[in-house]
Formats: sequence, C-alpha cells, structure tokens
Amino acid sequence: MRNKPRNIRYFFISIILIILATIIYIMSSSDSKLVLENKFNDQSIRWIEFNKSEGQLLLVFEYLIINRCDIKEVRYGVNGSRPNNILVLPTCNGDIKKIETYRTLPPSTLSISVHLTLIDGEETNIREYYVE
Repeated sequence: MRNKPRNIRYFFISIILIILATIIYIMSSSDSKLVLENKFNDQSIRWIEFNKSEGQLLLVFEYLIINRCDIKEVRYGVNGSRPNNILVLPTCNGDIKKIETYRTLPPSTLSISVHLTLIDGEETNIREYYVE
C-alpha cells in the first residue's frame, strides 16, 4: 500500500508534463504557421520576375526556389487564365540546376497568375503579374 501514493504522484506529474508539452507544441506550431503565412502574404515581395533575353521571354522564380521547402505546390496561368499549370520546383534539399530556375514563355504573354499551396496545407490568394 505504501507505493500507491507514490504511483499516484508519478501519474499526476506525468499528466501535467504531457499537458505542458502539448501546449508548447501547439503554441510553437501556430507561431511557425503564422510566420509561414506572413512570408507569402507580403504583397511587396514578388514571387516571380520576367526577363527578356535574346528575343525570349523568361519566367524567373528565384523567390519560390529559395522558399521551396515551405511550398507544396505552385500553379500558374498565362494571360488571365486560371492557374492550372503546375510549376515543378527543385526538391527541398537537392541541388538546383540552372535550367530549373526559369521557364520560357510565349512572346505573346502579357500576364501570369500564380497560386501557392504551402506545406501546412494553407493556400494563398492568386497573384497576377504583368509583363512590362
């Protein structure tokens, strides 16, 4: 019978530690989720750029490559169409080849719409970028 109070104490201490660990986990994951959402909701950051080189129009997505570990999927559309085309980014920890940093677009391209799905499942609003 003497071990029963000790076992009850250990049980309650274990429960309290589990509750504290759960609270810390929830708080840390919600903070990181907020940082992730803010990172991609900042309208002053351009996700893509256009580059005209040797008569070709290039879609350059350096920002998306830099942040590829936070992105699950990138979809884009050309000239006002819905973002249905999938832009495949290099793997998160893999080496980046030069060819993976841009796409060649038709010279008639006027705009690109971009939509992201982040690794936490959140989706961004569609952004429209115009060729200048």
